[in-house]
Amino acid sequence: MEAASLILEARHSAGLTQVELAARAGISRYTLSHYERGRRVPTIATLEIVLAAAGRQLRVDLELLNADVRAAIERQAAEPIGACEAAAAWEYLTWMSRLEYRFEGLAAANLLGAPVPVDVIDIGVADEPATFEALALWLRDEAGMLRSPDMPRYEMWHPEGDPKTAGETMTRIIGDSCPDRWFWIRAGLHHIRLRLSPSASLARYVRLSTPHGSIKVQPFHEIESPGASREVARVLGVMRDWLTEQATATAATATAAAEPERPTGTATGR
Repeated sequence: MEAASLILEARHSAGLTQVELAARAGISRYTLSHYERGRRVPTIATLEIVLAAAGRQLRVDLELLNADVRAAIERQAAEPIGACEAAAAWEYLTWMSRLEYRFEGLAAANLLGAPVPVDVIDIGVADEPATFEALALWLRDEAGMLRSPDMPRYEMWHPEGDPKTAGETMTRIIGDSCPDRWFWIRAGLHHIRLRLSPSASLARYVRLSTPHGSIKVQPFHEIESPGASREVARVLGVMRDWLTEQATATAATATAAAEPERPTGTATGR
């Protein structure tokens, strides 16, 4: 049985709500919900903690290697993209649509169908004046909030002046407080980490449709997550294999459809 089914069955058997079980297990209700829907795959240690919180324990059985991950991938493929947190966050980020940008890292992997946890929504944006001007206007007009790596909490910024002047102000602020060229913004309830990059590094992307418009996403083969857990690394590896299999099957179908039909009759003569 898959982790999602185990957790759901254990919670129902214990007569607990998601809020109650999440509190007992020391995780967020959001995370528990994703575990139950198969959108995230918990580690064995986390699974044991969640089951124990419901008064159950794990019993080990054997199945085909990575069958659990493949099942989770299939389930996520059937889910609407709007269920991804990164896609939901785009409702507050449409001002970026006129800029050079792309979703990156685990947020990109999740948007492309990988059932991985997304603790941080990473977005690469072009390190150029247009980005700072758009950021300044968003902070001023939409009461946006920003936090640099050395700031303990988010703060509201209201750059004054015309777009060019406000953008220059933001350029100085980011330059002084973000030596590594990344910082945080808060959009609605979503925490976004923006990474300033050369435009050329953002030119490769996959375009996806969401309920709030199309978005640009880092191609899966470029996604790296060096600090990820072994479980996340396993999911990403299986996802790469799954995408390769899907592409191969699609190509084979297209080739078969393009081949001309061969005559089935038998010619006869005297």
